[in-house]
Amino acid sequence: MPTLYLFSLLIGGILWSVAGGTSSSGEEDAPEDRAAEDADETADLNGATLIGSAGSDALSGGPGNDTLDGGAGDDLLIGGEGNDQLVGTQGADSAQGGAGNDILLFVDEALGAPDVLEGGAGNDVLWGNDGDRMTGGANADISSCRWGRRAPRRLPSPISTSPASPSRTCPTAWSL
Repeated sequence: MPTLYLFSLLIGGILWSVAGGTSSSGEEDAPEDRAAEDADETADLNGATLIGSAGSDALSGGPGNDTLDGGAGDDLLIGGEGNDQLVGTQGADSAQGGAGNDILLFVDEALGAPDVLEGGAGNDVLWGNDGDRMTGGANADISSCRWGRRAPRRLPSPISTSPASPSRTCPTAWSL
């Protein structure tokens, strides 16, 4: 499966979905190093790797085991079905794992840019840091926080899916 590097030619980032269908240009598969030409590209890919730009991107996976990396900027990553890996770097990102056993890895050096991670259905692993809000979803989920340059620390107990305590927030570096 090809890796798509998405370069923003637009103000406001990229919107890319691999949820099915064909690309807006009518191609059956997107070429490997394709620059997005408009803000509504769709490709028929299964188990895709999408790497966003430095802007604020919206990347959506399909039914396969996808890898979505938003790059810098305030990104929206939606894994969809399958066992997906969602990676956030700089910026205040939002990620939804969806169905499947997903890994949401959002450990960056950006203070004051909290991420919002939602595991969804499945046994998910959520890694966050300074101020990130993590919600596990259905089934058994594991969450860990990293503060500054310290090693990751597992939260005292798994994320609860009960209505009384549906999510956790990683402590900020200045609150330790």
